[in-house]
Order: sequence, then C-alpha cells, then structure tokens
Amino acid sequence: MKVSFSYKKIISPRMLSAGLTIELIESDSFEINSLASWKGENFEDAILHGVKDGLLDIGVSHDQAFRIDVHKIESHPVDSSYKSFYIAARVAVRSQQLVQQLHKEVPSHWEIRRPD
Repeated sequence: MKVSFSYKKIISPRMLSAGLTIELIESDSFEINSLASWKGENFEDAILHGVKDGLLDIGVSHDQAFRIDVHKIESHPVDSSYKSFYIAARVAVRSQQLVQQLHKEVPSHWEIRRPD
C-alpha cells in the first residue's frame, strides 16, 4: 500500500517542510529504493530512520524488514531538513497502519475510496 504525507510546521522565521509518498514491501533486509528525483540535498537516511521508528511505534519489530520505495518527494531548498523528512516518514508509517485498521473495522456495506 502506498501512503503519502506532508509535514509543515512553522518554527519562526522558518518552517519545517517535507512531503513524501512511500510504499513498504516486505523484504529480507531494510533498504530504500528512491524512485523520486531529489532536487538539492537527499534525505533518504532520514526517511529510513523515520520508517524504522514508525514501525516500532505500531509494534513491528526490527526483525521484520521492508524495502521502502520512495515514489514522490516534496522538498523546499531552505525549509526541508533531515528532521522534517524523518517526521514525515514516521507519521506516514503510522497513518498507513491506521488506514489498514480502519479497513478491518468498517462494515462491509461502507465504501472507502483512496485518492490516487
């Protein structure tokens, strides 16, 4: 399942800003596969660490590994940072788990639509 998340926080006079679309695929080892093109600094390490911590947040141990496909990124030359991409990746993993949980609990006569 793909999940997207944008993180923006004003920390006057600047912002923290990062957006991403990632997909987690079970794998033999943790790895990151960037399908997006980075303009400026590359924060793949921040995404990897954010995903790992997000998985721990939802109870998935590091014994279970994933390939992280990064399909899209939104970055800003000044406001994007390691911290902003770390937070975006961590929250994206947690929101993916929430969506999956909602699908299990929603009555079958309801319809949930995901934007493409």
